Amino acid sequence: MPKTHDKYQKLRYFAAACGLFAIMYIADDYFDSQPPDTKLELTETELRILIDDFDRKSTSSTDSGESKTVPNFKQYDDVTEIKKAFFAYSLPEIRHQNKVTLIKRKAIISVAQ
Repeated sequence: MPKTHDKYQKLRYFAAACGLFAIMYIADDYFDSQPPDTKLELTETELRILIDDFDRKSTSSTDSGESKTVPNFKQYDDVTEIKKAFFAYSLPEIRHQNKVTLIKRKAIISVAQ
């Protein structure tokens, strides 16, 4: 009688192992088929800024009519005037790139969470 009990015990262990294997196999396929949760928490304005920035970089600056001309720094005698002209020329682009960088940072943080 003990030998029959051992056979049934081994059969139960084998059935349990097969069941667990089947569950793991199904669960693995299920999680592989699920798309990742990549919700961007950006406003429409922020998305538009990113798209416009991408478009600006994809076209050459010589083709676009909005490119600013570089001021002639040789016309200034005073260093203070040269600095003012330089910052007046570069500050709008610096502000734009800072805005784009902050939006990209926000997008990365929202996807990472």
